[in-house]
Amino acid sequence: MNDQPIEARINKVEWTLDRHQDSIKELRSVSKELKSSLYLIHKTLIQIKWFAVGAAVFVIADQMGLMGLLNIIGIQ
Repeated sequence: MNDQPIEARINKVEWTLDRHQDSIKELRSVSKELKSSLYLIHKTLIQIKWFAVGAAVFVIADQMGLMGLLNIIGIQ
């Protein structure tokens, strides 16, 4: 089967485990950074959405007149 002595095979497995642990640490770090970036993108998209809603309301109010808009909404 394998002509290597058991000690050499164990050393190889330990070396491989160390590499895997380092890879997992790096992936966790990247995952945290990605999560933070996605959260900031989400916040920005929410701000853009509300800016667009405000702009749409402003345009509609300008086109219909403020009283017409208030009547549609049911405030007056």
